[in-house]
Amino acid sequence: MLWYIPITLELLHNNHTKEFFMSTPRIAMVLGSQRDGSYTAQATTIVVRVLQECYGASVTVLDPNELPICFPNSPGSEALNKALMEVIRPADGVFLCSPEYNGSYSSTLKAMIDHMDYPDALEGKPIGLIGVAAGRIGAIKTLEHLRGICGHLGAMVLAYPVSVAEVHQVFDKEGNCTDADLNEQLEALAHRMMAHLGVEQKS
Repeated sequence: MLWYIPITLELLHNNHTKEFFMSTPRIAMVLGSQRDGSYTAQATTIVVRVLQECYGASVTVLDPNELPICFPNSPGSEALNKALMEVIRPADGVFLCSPEYNGSYSSTLKAMIDHMDYPDALEGKPIGLIGVAAGRIGAIKTLEHLRGICGHLGAMVLAYPVSVAEVHQVFDKEGNCTDADLNEQLEALAHRMMAHLGVEQKS
């Protein structure tokens, strides 16, 4: 005999049920820049702060400078895959963050994505996208290409990804964001991720 527990909308919205499904949200922040003091990393610090301070999320930053970045099927590939999947596999949500390179995303981020388990590493996971660029139009092409890849891999891209234009003008020498609108956009992206996961803000 097959036994099952019917799940109702009332049950799904019960606070205790939320705590059962997700006591501490786990977020992976994937950086696509290897430049020291990169603007990409500076932009993500705003998102990380909101996730941790407002929701108590456990955030793991995958910094390519701390990983054996390499081409697929080359020395170091197995180690890179292992390091990535130890974080990506248990993550409830993922952020992909990249500078715009030649009208697309960085080769560093490409190498990291290519070393994740195919085809299901990102399947079903909500993805927040952040692109930074020096030009006035921002990282539109970066976000377009990343959205296409996420769709191909079965991931769910959150609405309103953040495109940072003229990035060298919106962060000071200490890495602080000097643009109130950009700061609000990045904070809103963090809140959207938590809302998608059904996590309530800490009181």
